[in-house]
Amino acid sequence: MTLWKKIGIYDLIQLSKNSYTVNSELMGGALYFWDKTSHTFYTPYDMIIPTLLDVAAITGIPLLGEEILTTTKSTTGVKYAIDISSTTYQSFILNNRGQDEAPISDNEHIAFLLYWLSGVVFCAWSIQVEVIYLPLAIMLVEGRKLYLSKLFLARLYLTLD
Repeated sequence: MTLWKKIGIYDLIQLSKNSYTVNSELMGGALYFWDKTSHTFYTPYDMIIPTLLDVAAITGIPLLGEEILTTTKSTTGVKYAIDISSTTYQSFILNNRGQDEAPISDNEHIAFLLYWLSGVVFCAWSIQVEVIYLPLAIMLVEGRKLYLSKLFLARLYLTLD
């Protein structure tokens, strides 16, 4: 928990613990005004665009941080052993969980963050953990303050498109 607060994802993890009811009619109505060429909502009054400040205000993700690298190589030299042989959510959890009552290992922490990033933060379209977020999960476990708000906003635009 202390690490999550230090790197700026604690509020987003707490936000993701709540369940929300989605009004599909309201979402469909809002998407009617979405223009994917300019990434804006066209309204009778003006154009509205989601911004990095909106992401920070809603999610609590910091606006500043380290650039995200696209390598799975650890910067600390530590080797991690995440089992990605089966990435369906249930089997991924079973394959990467530790022993009961044992302290949480870095591998379990990475597995949790990978699961959380795939299913909650970036809302994977498939019913599997997306291993593309593995480098991101590793960097978060290593305590790096990442520039997540830009990635979050980009994924929002892709989802709206």
